[in-house]
Amino acid sequence: MPLYSYLARDKQGKPVKGEVVLENETELIRYLEKEDLLPIKFEEKIESKPRRFSFSSLLARKIKKQTLIIFTRQFASTIRAGIPLVNALRFLAEEAEDKLFKQILSSIVIDVEQGLSLSAALRKYPEIFPELYVEMVGSGEASGTLDKVMENLAQTMERDYRLYLEIKNALRYPALVVVAIIIAIFVITLFVIPKFARVYSQFKMPLPLPTRILIGISNFLLHNIFLLIFLGLILITGFNYWKRTPKGKLMWGRIRLRFPILGDIFMKVSLLRFCFIFNALNSVGLPILKSLEIVAKTMGNDFLK
Repeated sequence: MPLYSYLARDKQGKPVKGEVVLENETELIRYLEKEDLLPIKFEEKIESKPRRFSFSSLLARKIKKQTLIIFTRQFASTIRAGIPLVNALRFLAEEAEDKLFKQILSSIVIDVEQGLSLSAALRKYPEIFPELYVEMVGSGEASGTLDKVMENLAQTMERDYRLYLEIKNALRYPALVVVAIIIAIFVITLFVIPKFARVYSQFKMPLPLPTRILIGISNFLLHNIFLLIFLGLILITGFNYWKRTPKGKLMWGRIRLRFPILGDIFMKVSLLRFCFIFNALNSVGLPILKSLEIVAKTMGNDFLK
């Protein structure tokens, strides 16, 4: 659907600017009338399709986890304060800083105004709102405890994000050490060893076997560096393709759990995520089998799934 920017005046005559995603100009005028706004001018800015996102567009315009967490926390607070659902969504859409998320929330407002439940409106955007999110919202709507469910959901997402940050920080130093070692090996092999080789060649004396092996490796890298880079790119591309196949996902999930040290960390993290996500789903009254089905999709490891 197209994205429209508009300039209008409210009842007090003050200018109001905004952006909204709608089907056509007629829908835009109806939208402004509902908001008690008198349109002055409007224009279609870009062609956007927020209801179905391509993988490439998500790579370029992916919504941050913090954005969704903040929205969930604010939405829970507004609902708890007694603000009507549509008004709360409209307010949060206006306050959203992320332009893509603002478009999505504006579309959700329209869907809810047209009679869709909030969970059904969210389900149209699976790339943004995962099944865990949608199911918990649907349970909250059915039980009339949407504010409590959203608060519980926000806490679950925050714990999950904190866990992600802790793992990222814990692995940062080892990763830097590995990268530094690899760089040092390349520098020594490509620059230091050739200089020593030229010095040794002047003595015209037999060299020890380990020294000859190092010089041979250095010469091989120097003369085939571009071929090795090309082959490396092919291997990386092939590996990433293999990881996306059903069999590759299953095997890679199993291999990850067998990594020295890291495998144990991956397993503990997966079990921890399983526990607090399953607890969150169970607390809103979802059946155990349905909860297990949703948790399996959030494990991030097809072997454990």
